[in-house]
Amino acid sequence: MRARRETRPARGFSLIEIVVALALVSLVAGALAPLVVRQAEAKRRALTMDKLERLGRGLAGEPAYDTFGFLGDMGALPATLDELVNRGAQPAYLVDVNGIGAGWNGPYVSGPSPGSDPTVDGWGTVFQYDPVAGQVTSAGADRTFATADDLVFPGAALLTTGNLSVPVTGVPNDAGAPCALGSTEVAAFVSLSNAGTRAEVPMGGVGPFSLTALHNGAHAVRIQGLGVWAGGGATGVVVVRGGGAVQGLTLIQPAAAPPGCGP
Repeated sequence: MRARRETRPARGFSLIEIVVALALVSLVAGALAPLVVRQAEAKRRALTMDKLERLGRGLAGEPAYDTFGFLGDMGALPATLDELVNRGAQPAYLVDVNGIGAGWNGPYVSGPSPGSDPTVDGWGTVFQYDPVAGQVTSAGADRTFATADDLVFPGAALLTTGNLSVPVTGVPNDAGAPCALGSTEVAAFVSLSNAGTRAEVPMGGVGPFSLTALHNGAHAVRIQGLGVWAGGGATGVVVVRGGGAVQGLTLIQPAAAPPGCGP
């Protein structure tokens, strides 16, 4: 007869072992918790900065790359961030004979993912917007404005306008030397967006002609001859990026006019 082999009952965990295991799990969880929190906060901050930059491009574009956002199309910054997304009663976008558009051509901003609200930061707080400076502020992790963790973009007020100078050179019809023309020989005009509607305004000065505080963006400049230069004209396109811009134009004297650079 075979001897029966004794089987021992399966050994379970003792209470002490369970307590030690739970303690180890707690220690690991406690060590990882701050890391998880920091990573979550870093993601919220990165999302917020991405949204702030998107709003900045929507407001004023990237002038270095000849994009000017809402400002270039409408002639001024919006009163609220909602105007970047919703047209409302703003004029429709139209392009003139010079290829320059004016009017609402949005939406100018979208969220980083479909359906996300571009006007809410990574912590769920609606951005604060300064329509004069063109700056957008996130309340940050503490969800309270005017505290140390606020995020502001751009860091300084936007430069939304520049000054334009237009020197005009006349070429007389008698093959004489070209000459600088002034307000007695030429009238100068520049186009701009007036709340989304294209308008042409006269330029000041006696030559070169000038206009200050012209909104950033593309503008058509037009001159028409006066006196012995009557009948002549020229058009050019200039881009204002803040600061100063110069667009020189040349006026050819009509053949039937008395020659010379005088009026």
